Amino acid sequence: MKNFDFHRFLQTLKWNIVTEKKTMLTHTLAFIVGFLVIQALYILIVNMFQNPGPKSVMIGMTMSIAMVFVLTYYYASGILGNARTKEQRTTMLMLPAGNAEKFCARLVYVLLFIPLLVIAALLVATLLRMGIQLLLGHDYVVFGLGMLTEDTPFHFFNSLLAQLFSLSLFVLGGVLFRKHPFIWTCVSTMTAIFAITLIAGFIAKFVLPDHTHLHISLDVPRTVGNIVMAVLTVFNIWLSYRLFCRLQLVQHKWFNV
Repeated sequence: MKNFDFHRFLQTLKWNIVTEKKTMLTHTLAFIVGFLVIQALYILIVNMFQNPGPKSVMIGMTMSIAMVFVLTYYYASGILGNARTKEQRTTMLMLPAGNAEKFCARLVYVLLFIPLLVIAALLVATLLRMGIQLLLGHDYVVFGLGMLTEDTPFHFFNSLLAQLFSLSLFVLGGVLFRKHPFIWTCVSTMTAIFAITLIAGFIAKFVLPDHTHLHISLDVPRTVGNIVMAVLTVFNIWLSYRLFCRLQLVQHKWFNV
């Protein structure tokens, strides 16, 4: 099955959703409870020391959005979550679909379907929080998500390209690492960032001439950085697919290669 077939892709995606629907339903309910607890807890803590106001809602929503990103990365690293055991891999390999359909279906499942469930859980939790506030007689009841569009720590994530690049790293880690892919991907990414920072600092200090008095525009470095991120994003997904194609019943002890 070398040719990509859209019907087989849809059937494989449906199989992913059906086989994990009970687990994801449980997880979604847990997400709702978690988001509700986060928002309610911060509102309660802040309101103990000052009058109810936008600050309490802002803190709660900021922490909720941070949790959305963490969960998105976590499930992206779980692209092989349904192929961890020998029995699961047997079922995966026996599906009447090619590797391209299987990989794309799994990619859509972890990068689109699950994040939509997380966002839906956040919206439900936010509405429940607003309802509880109304029942308790709070004067200041707002949705809160609109506040995060202004001066927040998440302005970096407004870049779709940066978000896609980050997700591609965790997808690659999910295919590369067999055990605890999220943790190992985080460790590997932080190690790489640390090494690149050291190398860049060494080059800037000892190799490049001193031009600190010059005013250099950031447009060119920013454009080059975006191009590099785009290329690396495509490369990470391509490499993830190539490693996915090497999936076997008996895997290496630590790596899926």
